[in-house]
Amino acid sequence: MDLAETSRRGNLEALGNIAERQEGYFSAAQAAAAGIERHRLQRLVGQGVIERDERGIYRFAVYPHGDRAELWRAVLWPSIQRGILTGILSHGTALSLHEVSTVNPATVDLSIPRSLRLRRGVPPAYRIRRHDLDPGEVTNLHGLPLTTLFRTLFDLIVGGEHLQFVAEALEEAPRRGLLTVEEAKHLRALSAVDPSLLQKATHA
Repeated sequence: MDLAETSRRGNLEALGNIAERQEGYFSAAQAAAAGIERHRLQRLVGQGVIERDERGIYRFAVYPHGDRAELWRAVLWPSIQRGILTGILSHGTALSLHEVSTVNPATVDLSIPRSLRLRRGVPPAYRIRRHDLDPGEVTNLHGLPLTTLFRTLFDLIVGGEHLQFVAEALEEAPRRGLLTVEEAKHLRALSAVDPSLLQKATHA
């Protein structure tokens, strides 16, 4: 095996390691960062090694479809041409992942930076939110980037969304030590405010 072939195999292995953490999925930018050129991606698609879906996301064919596969597709979707992940799971989707309520959202809530320009139509299954999140407002569960429980509940209360499940979370999370006493107190006080007033204040 010559050096070029050894290098290509090494690049493919590096890409496989990335995909393994993402339910088998990866973006074109991640492939490029791993040293896999676009023409080689096309060749791998033709060989059946990888698959390309309609959203421009790639997936190694050998990986089984896991429970969180659609969430990884959502996270990667705004980052197809970027080397870093810009999609953060938030709102109802994040609340379901924190597992402190019985919420089961119908769409995938995805927060992206306000400055990020989307040049493609948003898939119907996604609901895009524009937020510039601080690093301390983002955490990871099962490898997926999502808003912290406090930020998640804050967003839902301010938006007047899933309030029944917010109430469940405010009962469950403090018991399990997932919110501090002060955080729970702050969120309960916020939830007592008229949602229309909160929305006016945040958009002022």
